[in-house]
Amino acid sequence: MTTVSIRDFYFETSQLIIEPGTTVRWVNEGTTQHTVFATSPAGAFLSETLNPGESFTHTFPQRFPRRSPDSTVQPETYQYICKIHPEMKGRVIFSEPQREATTVRPAPPVQPAPPVQLAPPNQHSLPEEQPPTTVQQAPTVPGTGGISPILLMIGLLLVLLGVGLLGWAIKRRSS
Repeated sequence: MTTVSIRDFYFETSQLIIEPGTTVRWVNEGTTQHTVFATSPAGAFLSETLNPGESFTHTFPQRFPRRSPDSTVQPETYQYICKIHPEMKGRVIFSEPQREATTVRPAPPVQPAPPVQLAPPNQHSLPEEQPPTTVQQAPTVPGTGGISPILLMIGLLLVLLGVGLLGWAIKRRSS
């Protein structure tokens, strides 16, 4: 269990790095009431009003919740505030879990290819085998997807152009 002290108007350790599944306890060590409220992901946890000396405990999940596409928060980061004093801010960041050592098995030895035999001249031979071709894909950037902003603008311009031409055609036909 990890503890965060709630002081008057700040969280002591305002940025906490934990492994998934960790339990965090917030203790009000101030002289006034406070709360602990997750703003991102919104509502992931919310304490009751904590009087001086009271505490709130939350166990984080083993996996970070699925991120919404419009989120501006860093991946695997919980942001929280005191609802009574919203200028009090903190964050909890998931670290990589410590993995147990794994046994690495050596790869089997590579067998050499058999030698290629060429047919003597003036004899019928089979066509040479071509080496397999590989298709190289363009690198991708994680977290991107959806419609390119440039393509979206071009699409909107084409729609506006089409609507304008349609209006012009109707106007011309009716006159």
